[in-house]
Amino acid sequence: MIGDAKEPFIVITSLAVAFLLLIFLVGFLTTALIEREQLRMQSEAERAFNSVFLALQDSTSKALKTMAEERVNGIGVYSSMGRRVLSLGNVPMTIPLDRFSSSLEIISKSNPNTGVATYNSATKMIEYIRFSRLTILLDTGQLTLTESGLLPTPIDFPDVLYLNFDGEAYHKRLILIGVIGIVSSLVLIALFLLVLN
Repeated sequence: MIGDAKEPFIVITSLAVAFLLLIFLVGFLTTALIEREQLRMQSEAERAFNSVFLALQDSTSKALKTMAEERVNGIGVYSSMGRRVLSLGNVPMTIPLDRFSSSLEIISKSNPNTGVATYNSATKMIEYIRFSRLTILLDTGQLTLTESGLLPTPIDFPDVLYLNFDGEAYHKRLILIGVIGIVSSLVLIALFLLVLN
C-alpha cells in the first residue's frame, strides 16, 4: 500500500525532471544558435571590411563595386573623438565610440587586428569598428614616441575605421531563433501538462 502511494509521486517527479532538462536543453540550444549568429555577423563584417579596403587600394570605383557586392552601405575613417575624416558611401558624421569602447578594449588586447561588429536596431544596420594601425602600434609598444613626445614618423593612419552594412537578414534570423526557442518551450510545457492529466 505504501509503495502504491509513492509510485505516482516518483513518476511525476521523474517526468518533471525530464521535462526541465528538455527545457534547459532548448534554452541552451537557443543561446548557442544566437552566439553562432553573432559570430557569423562578426565574420561577415570582417570579410566585408577586408574586401572593401583591398578594393579601395586599387580605385574608388572598384571599392564601390565591392561595396555593392558585399551589401556595404558605407565606410568611413574617424578621428579618436568619433568625427568623420573621410568616407565612401553613407556613414554618419559622428559615431558614439563609447558604445564600442568596452568591446574594443577586450579585442585590442586579445587580437589587435580585429574589430567589433554590433547590430544597431535603430538603423537596422550592422556596424563594424576597428582601431587603425597607428593606435594598435602605440598600444602594443611597437611604435614609441620620441623624447619630445612626438611620433618619429608622420601620422599616416587614422584612429578609427568604420563600416556599416545591411543587418536585416541577421535580425530576421535572431527573431526566428527566438520564436523557435519560445514555441519549443511552450510545446514542452503543454506536453508535460497533458501527461500530468
